[in-house]
Amino acid sequence: LKNFKQSFAYSPSNDQELRFILIQHARDQAMLRGMAPETIPLITFALSEMEKSIQVDKYAAQNYIILSELYLSAYTLNPKHIDRAQELALLAQKEAPKRYQIFTLLGRIKMSRSQFAEGIYYFKKAIELNERFAESYWNLAIAYILSGKPAQSEELLLLAHKFGFNIYQKENVQKLISAYED
Repeated sequence: LKNFKQSFAYSPSNDQELRFILIQHARDQAMLRGMAPETIPLITFALSEMEKSIQVDKYAAQNYIILSELYLSAYTLNPKHIDRAQELALLAQKEAPKRYQIFTLLGRIKMSRSQFAEGIYYFKKAIELNERFAESYWNLAIAYILSGKPAQSEELLLLAHKFGFNIYQKENVQKLISAYED
């Protein structure tokens, strides 16, 4: 955090590249360490700085996507973050309506809100746009399990594995068990 703040002190105020590196780093730290006392200031700073990037370039869908992902990761810090995540994902969808990653993100947002039917809808849309994107099959399978339709997940898990998603990785097996428990 200290180094990023120092870098911003020397960089131009509209430095998109530095902000993009910052938010990627913050997102990686959030995934690695979670919302911990040492990551919260970094994540908060990244959210603030990336909001500036959106103001500078309102048409860069990638900025909306990555900022939305970080807000989704950080919604446990502030419940309103999930609203901002959804708002940004919908703005990205307007700018890039054929990007399957946006539909996957919208599906994850809906699942975080326990809006399973909507999550399923978005994951299916992601698959329509890219039939080889393994994560969409995984997410759709989990969505069916959480919505009480586990039989519909079996083929999807096989497709996720076929397209390269490691469903047997310890962390993924645990997610699958947790979904069934839920």
